[in-house]
Amino acid sequence: NVCPVCLGLPGALPVPNKRAIESIVKAGLATNCEIQRHSMFYRKHYFYPDMAKNFQTTQGPVAFAMYGGEELSYAEVGTRVKHVQDLLIGAGLKAGDKVALLSSNMPNWCVSYLAVTSAGMVAVPILPDFSTEELEMIIAHSEAKALMVSDKLFAKLAKSTIESLHIVIRTKNLGVIASRPAAEKGAV
Repeated sequence: NVCPVCLGLPGALPVPNKRAIESIVKAGLATNCEIQRHSMFYRKHYFYPDMAKNFQTTQGPVAFAMYGGEELSYAEVGTRVKHVQDLLIGAGLKAGDKVALLSSNMPNWCVSYLAVTSAGMVAVPILPDFSTEELEMIIAHSEAKALMVSDKLFAKLAKSTIESLHIVIRTKNLGVIASRPAAEKGAV
């Protein structure tokens, strides 16, 4: 017995696995995605020498889980990257300096990373699930001169850690949370 889909009969469409879809929905919910009621797949037929009737199934433009967050154009990303670079350079950072990235997943995490690396600085991404003591040790050990941080994780840091940095930038709106006076920036 061979199923109609495997034979490649006209009109025979593949059916997704129920457990696979349940897993996709769970992953989507865990990553704050909007779960779609309908999805699309494309069935593309190609000639494969070993299986002439084989095909490829591709997810269409509507996925099961769509990220419903902020949409940015390339121009907007570029503007934000330049803004972050201006803040970092204005705080006395230069190519080769380290910038810690301590934030949850959001569009401005990527903006921060692009700003740091395209300015020749070194990004130090830090996982958000460390304890206060571990975060402080990682930031100190990395020799970071600046920190890009989300609000929730900023609350976990000691005042002494914040004061040791040239600048601390909020990832949510790319505003300055803390900055050392210009006279102190030369000292590390």
